[in-house]
Amino acid sequence: MNQWDYPGARWWKFDCHAHTPASDDFMEGCPEEEKRKVKPEFWLRKFMEKGIDCVAVTDHNGGEWIDKLKITLQTLSAGGDDKPEWFRPLCLFPGVEISVHGGVHLLAIFGREKTKADIDSLLGAVDYVGGKGASKSETRKALSEVVNIVHERGGVAIPAHVDKEKGLLRLSGSTLEQALGNPNLYAMELHDEGFPKPQLYRDKKLNWTEICGSDVHNFRSGNFGKFTWIKMDRPSIEGLKLALLDGGVSTNRDMQADPNRHSDMMIEEICIDAAKYIGRSEPSRHVFSPFLNTIIGGRGSGKSTLLEFMRLVLRREQEIPESLRTESQKYFHAEEDGLLTDESKLVLIYRKGNTRYRLNWSAKADVPSLEIETEGNWRVTDGEIKSLFPVYIYSQKQIYDLAQQPDALLDIIDQAPTVEYERFETEEKALTHRYKQFEQKIAELKEKVEKKGKLTGMLNDVSRQIDQIEKSRHKEELQNYRQRKRQITIIEGLEKDWRYMVSKIRETRENVVPGQLDEQAFDAHRDILDAIIRANNQWEDIRKGLALLSDHAQGVIDKWDQESKQAEWMQSLKIDIQKYGQLRTQLEQQGIDPEKYPLLLQQQAQYKKELDQIAEYVEQVERLNQNKLDVLEELRQNRTTLTKKRKLFLESVLQDNQSVVIEIKPFGQVWEDVENSIRQFLQCEGRFDKDIQSLKGQYQNETNKISATEKLKVSLCKIRRGEENAQDQRFAKHLKNLPRESISDLVCWFPEDGLKITFGNNAQNIQQGSPGQKTAALLTFILSYGNEPLLLDQPEDDLDNELIYSLIVKLLRRTKCKRQIIVVTHNANIVVNGDAEIVLPLTVRNGQSLIKCAASIQNFSIRQKICDILEGGEQAFEQRYRRIHLEESI
Repeated sequence: MNQWDYPGARWWKFDCHAHTPASDDFMEGCPEEEKRKVKPEFWLRKFMEKGIDCVAVTDHNGGEWIDKLKITLQTLSAGGDDKPEWFRPLCLFPGVEISVHGGVHLLAIFGREKTKADIDSLLGAVDYVGGKGASKSETRKALSEVVNIVHERGGVAIPAHVDKEKGLLRLSGSTLEQALGNPNLYAMELHDEGFPKPQLYRDKKLNWTEICGSDVHNFRSGNFGKFTWIKMDRPSIEGLKLALLDGGVSTNRDMQADPNRHSDMMIEEICIDAAKYIGRSEPSRHVFSPFLNTIIGGRGSGKSTLLEFMRLVLRREQEIPESLRTESQKYFHAEEDGLLTDESKLVLIYRKGNTRYRLNWSAKADVPSLEIETEGNWRVTDGEIKSLFPVYIYSQKQIYDLAQQPDALLDIIDQAPTVEYERFETEEKALTHRYKQFEQKIAELKEKVEKKGKLTGMLNDVSRQIDQIEKSRHKEELQNYRQRKRQITIIEGLEKDWRYMVSKIRETRENVVPGQLDEQAFDAHRDILDAIIRANNQWEDIRKGLALLSDHAQGVIDKWDQESKQAEWMQSLKIDIQKYGQLRTQLEQQGIDPEKYPLLLQQQAQYKKELDQIAEYVEQVERLNQNKLDVLEELRQNRTTLTKKRKLFLESVLQDNQSVVIEIKPFGQVWEDVENSIRQFLQCEGRFDKDIQSLKGQYQNETNKISATEKLKVSLCKIRRGEENAQDQRFAKHLKNLPRESISDLVCWFPEDGLKITFGNNAQNIQQGSPGQKTAALLTFILSYGNEPLLLDQPEDDLDNELIYSLIVKLLRRTKCKRQIIVVTHNANIVVNGDAEIVLPLTVRNGQSLIKCAASIQNFSIRQKICDILEGGEQAFEQRYRRIHLEESI
């Protein structure tokens, strides 16, 4: 697991009120042996095991254990690998619980560098003369004086347990009035949040920060482990004071909450090497917080460049609108007017959960584009950066461009996972493909169906000829003749085969001749000679047998010739041929060829079969037409589902937003965009204006845009088929000549949803708003959803301070706990009142952009830079902290 020790402010578990054995009532009532167990290490371990980050050591009127605890903590921290398993970092804040004159307990908390001696000195300054660790003695000085002395010595004064015994808010009279009027009191320890404040407190309209400490005297107490979340850069007295001055923005009493929880997707850092104005002498590394990051600097300091380089390494250049790409190219190339060089390298680390990825970009393409960290080492991995690492990047010009075209927000809406746009798109493509398949099959079948008329005519003609032949009353003679001709054909075929076989027998007989034998060659071997003679004699017998067989075969032929001539069949054949000759002469005189009769019968059967098939084609066409209608309905439902999901998404995102309302208008795309789509489908850009205007009238006269769309499609299809007249007959001809694919695309198309955006209490339409109002409305939406990193470049341009504070700042505070935000800004309100966890101030030295110090606004130098760089910096601090504190110690 990669634990991320990110920079900037975070939340710390702070117990502002804890006692040690130096308080005389510590573990009061417990056996002495139990008290003796509490040594400094034991005491520290108890808080560490509770997960506490910061403890104020506030014994009664003394600081005897402060140095002991600090020494023990230092020893444990230096233990290296030998640290006990229960050890965790813990910050000790020296302090004291002072029993002030008038019976009030006051916590005084100081910086971590203070010691027991500093506490003793404070007690002397407030005229405390009682025993150390005892709670019953009091100071001689009044409460308000003691508070001022604590403040002057760099500490923070906090009335202890104000709702309990010795608590400030249980008093009345001058002591309470003086305390409530002291500007150095702005926080109190309050255990019961429902405790009713005194009327005097309410009359003064005070809003002191309420915190809770354990006030532990016994580790077995139910109060032990209580804490308040305090937001600081790193634990310090300066950070504590700022948090207490800040109130609910920087303090949180909910111990069950985890305000440090952040999105699983974050940009950890970017390192820029050898760009033209950044990272020339050495790589420039910029590390981010998972919450709100603000990049500030004067004009030309490279603020926007930093964001655009992140766009480049995240492979998001193509997301820039076409109208802005020419101007943005300087960020992405190394030519003379570009901001990169041939040696430039960009490295961005992106975290997904506990996994770190390194995204690389090089002008030379000499590094792997993507790496993953495994056990501390980087190895190359595959994947498309754009799809694997989600991020939203908006420059001020992009936001302005969106403000001019609010419907472009649909692209942003469709990126939300709950909208499932990819699923919709996949389903739409599949359904459109099915529709076109049905269309293709119907077209093929219709071509065949169109042959019905021709086939019917041919069938009628053939049937007429057959009818004439059969009505001649010589059908029997024709059939007999046909039968005789068939018989003759069969006999002729057989005779041909027989004579062929006779010839083959004769040929074989002639080829079977016994060999000539030279008997003298075998005089010495009489046995083999006798065997040869016997075999040769047998071949002679075979030759003679073949001669007999040949004669027999010829006899079969001769006998057939004789018998066939004398057969009664032959006589019948002659009679049938004679009758046919007479019939033929008679039919030819009537213009009828009797030879065609069998062919006509065959043709008649074939034509009937084809016509039966066409009847089936007609039924198939009907079924396919219904299938087409079903697919169109599925397309319509799929598109309607997308509209519903868009609506639900907007409702969930903006349900608590009183400033902006975004309403989905189903299929409510403006006519100009509808017209552009129709012209593209029909391939008639810039032509046939009369007919297009006619369609416009039909479309705009219908309130229900889905119904209007359907009527528009029907009308165009009728004009194509010639069932409806066009304004211009050339348009009808054009439609008729269009490929079927174009018409199918039109039929499967639906207009986009429209967006109605209103803002303000009077629900003003965004189209009527000023550029600032439009930008504010769109920023409100952009900041209202998502958990991916969000990068914004000067989003406050065109906005007045009232809009920035009332809309943007509030949304930044609410959104940054759900997603990482990196903002380039020149507005102090966004940095200060937006409560940036880290500020990255850019300066220019020797022509190079540098960040010398990146920290939260609790850092003195950061506050100074905010006031030096950003107009309105001091006013922003005054607005947040009630007064400006720029000195080293507040």
